[in-house]
Amino acid sequence: MNDLTGTDVKSVDVGLAASGGGGDASADTVVVNGTTAPDKVKVAPSGGSVKVSGLAAQVRITGAEPANDTLRIQTLAGDDTVTVVPAVLALIQTIVDLGPDE
Repeated sequence: MNDLTGTDVKSVDVGLAASGGGGDASADTVVVNGTTAPDKVKVAPSGGSVKVSGLAAQVRITGAEPANDTLRIQTLAGDDTVTVVPAVLALIQTIVDLGPDE
């Protein structure tokens, strides 16, 4: 997902489960890109899902399998801060790339 600043989009739901529910045993990667301005992103569990907040649109990821699926946060340029609540790692693998300024 790229920067949605200037759009009417306020939330994005990403479902990684199989079409019938449950795990799909496939490796999925969700990429959330920040902006070239300073970003302050928080990644936290919310029930059984993962919530990414602090950007123009909030992202909710459901149905992730921590052994197979990855969330990649790329904040690009700017003086960025990304906080990942440790409990998220039980839900999805998480990679943070703060960009060239960090």
